[in-house]
Amino acid sequence: MLLVSGQLPQPLQALSSHLIDFLEWYKETSAKRLGVGAVKHIISLRDILSWVRFICATHSTVGVSESYIQGASLVFLDAMDDFGVEEFVLECLAFLRKQLDAQTAGTEQVIQAWQYASSATSFALGPFAIELGTAPLKSPLVRPS
Repeated sequence: MLLVSGQLPQPLQALSSHLIDFLEWYKETSAKRLGVGAVKHIISLRDILSWVRFICATHSTVGVSESYIQGASLVFLDAMDDFGVEEFVLECLAFLRKQLDAQTAGTEQVIQAWQYASSATSFALGPFAIELGTAPLKSPLVRPS
């Protein structure tokens, strides 16, 4: 826990216990719900630090709750869509929201509906934007089958 809280700025250090609680719950629950070997159950230090760095980089733009949940989604949940475990992903999101409900007590809106936008110089989903290079852009959100 010291590693996690040490990476978070002072106002966000309360999230470290939530983050650790989620990681423990995720490891135990994914093995029970999905079976050993169904989905990667190993949580690496790189995964944890990626989530923490995402929170640090985005909380001032999108809010603490949003950055906490979106970071978990990017690091742990988005790849699960490829395994057809949508029910477990929804269970994870519910767990994350429940953690934050206790902390934020209605002071922040969690998970906003974001719009996709593109221009000649960038494309964005909500507050997250990527500048375009010189290569032609076919469709940034469609991946090949």
